[in-house]
Amino acid sequence: MNRAGSTQRAFVDAHGADDDALAEGFRWLFQVAEEGGYLRAAVFVPGVAQIESLGRVVGAEVARELHRNRQIKVDGTTIDLLVERKLPVAFEDGPILAIWVDDKQLDKIDALRPPGICAIPWSKTDIDGWKTNWNPVDFRTGERGRGDQTIENPVVEKAMESLTASVNLSTGLSHPSDKESAIGMLKLLKGAGEDYDPNQLRAWAVRHGWEPRHARSLAEIAEKVQAGKAVRGGQRKMWRADVIDIWRGEAD
Repeated sequence: MNRAGSTQRAFVDAHGADDDALAEGFRWLFQVAEEGGYLRAAVFVPGVAQIESLGRVVGAEVARELHRNRQIKVDGTTIDLLVERKLPVAFEDGPILAIWVDDKQLDKIDALRPPGICAIPWSKTDIDGWKTNWNPVDFRTGERGRGDQTIENPVVEKAMESLTASVNLSTGLSHPSDKESAIGMLKLLKGAGEDYDPNQLRAWAVRHGWEPRHARSLAEIAEKVQAGKAVRGGQRKMWRADVIDIWRGEAD
């Protein structure tokens, strides 16, 4: 299952309190809502303390109403306010403008499965992982944020296909046997001299059905294994003895 095409993703690069970036973000929000015929949309901020700052772009009265009612109506579109501590289970009714966010917050927003996300970081590097995962469009230029990331080593890609087919994607690596399989796979690849980039593993995983937070966990384990750090697990025989040869044969 490839989730890459299910959500329209864009970003506006920013550094600090960039009012022009905010204005571009709101322009994206209303454009996507209008083009998609959505009667609802949402603005995400990390906490309520940031709402007042939006007044410089949307007007002080609009910002106060959004703060007070957690919702405003603009030209027939209802705009909901979302904050990190009180996110809904899902928000599939319209696009989300995510303001001053980082990679981990965007993982949570992606999990809401909105039809569109536009991210504005506080610092440009704050969303580098998200850009690598999804290759979003730069709203100002219409160009992709980063090159499309694939796993360069075909043997590693075959290993990831096997892992993805074996784990429960709804729970990621939270189940002990699934985590054992992932650690075992990573250690087998390292021991066989098959190099991998943890960021490429994460990007590939989210595009093949993994929830972003679970793909992040996989990448974190991969970084430790690659660096030779102690990682518990991977000792049980979750993979057949000749699996590296199988993956190499499939990669040819």
